[in-house]
Amino acid sequence: MMTTLLLFRCVFVSGIVLLAGATAWSGQEGAGGKQKRNGPLGEPPNDPAARAFLREAEERAASWNGFPGFSAEMAVYHAGQTHKGKVTVDGGRKVRVDLPDSEARKWAAGVMNSIAAASHRKDFEERYAKVGVVFGKDDLHPLGQLLELKGDPYQTRFRILDREIRVIERSTPEYNMMLTILAIERDAADRKQARSFVVFYFDKKTGDLLRSEAIVDRRVILDGYVLPETWKETRVGKGGERTYSLSLRGHRLLTEAPVESARTPAQ
Repeated sequence: MMTTLLLFRCVFVSGIVLLAGATAWSGQEGAGGKQKRNGPLGEPPNDPAARAFLREAEERAASWNGFPGFSAEMAVYHAGQTHKGKVTVDGGRKVRVDLPDSEARKWAAGVMNSIAAASHRKDFEERYAKVGVVFGKDDLHPLGQLLELKGDPYQTRFRILDREIRVIERSTPEYNMMLTILAIERDAADRKQARSFVVFYFDKKTGDLLRSEAIVDRRVILDGYVLPETWKETRVGKGGERTYSLSLRGHRLLTEAPVESARTPAQ
C-alpha cells in the first residue's frame, strides 16, 4: 500500500506523470478492448495535438533542476501530537528527516520523498517515449478536456483546463485512484505557490469508494526554487477521520551540493 501511495503522490505533487513502468504497445488496453493502431506496428495510438496539449500543461510545473539541496526546521502533527525536528534534502534529492517519533518520521519522510521525486522533471519525450497521448471524448466537462495515455500500464487519464492539469486518474493492481485539484494559486511569475486537492480510492471490482484524502500543499520560493512550506492532509475511511500536517520554516539552501545534483535545466 505504501509503495502504491508514494508512486501516486509522485504524480500529483507536481502534476507530472512518472512512467517508468510503461511497456510496448500490444493493441490491448484495460479491460481487454481492442484499440486501433494509427502509427507504426507495435506503437500505441498517438495524436500530436494531444501530446502538445499535455506538454504545455506539464511544463507549468516547478522543477528543481540544478538544485543544491536545502534544510529546514520541521514541525509534524501526527496521531494527536506535535513533533519538532529537522529535514534535509540534498542535491541528489536524498531526504533525511530527524524527528523523535518513529511513526511521525515515517509519514513525514513519505511526503518529503514524494515532493523531492516529483521535483526532478526529465525531458517530456523521454518520459512519454513508450506511450501515446490522445484526446478523449469532448464532453464539455467543467474540469476540462479529457486526455488518455495509450500503452500506459496504469491507464492514466487527465483533464486539463486553462493549461492546468485538474484531474488525474490511474489504475493500480489494488485500487482505482482519482485526484481532483480544487484550487491553484500562482504568483506574478506564474510559479505555483499553493493548491488544494482531493484523492479518491475506489475498489477495482465494485467501484465503491474506499477512502479519500484532502490535501493542502503550500510552497515558499527561495532563490527561484519552489520549496515545500506546509502540507495538511485529512484522511477519511472506514476507520474514521485522521489529520496530519507538516510545516517547514527557516529554509536554507545547502552551500555544497553533490556532483550528481548538477543538471541541465529543463527546456
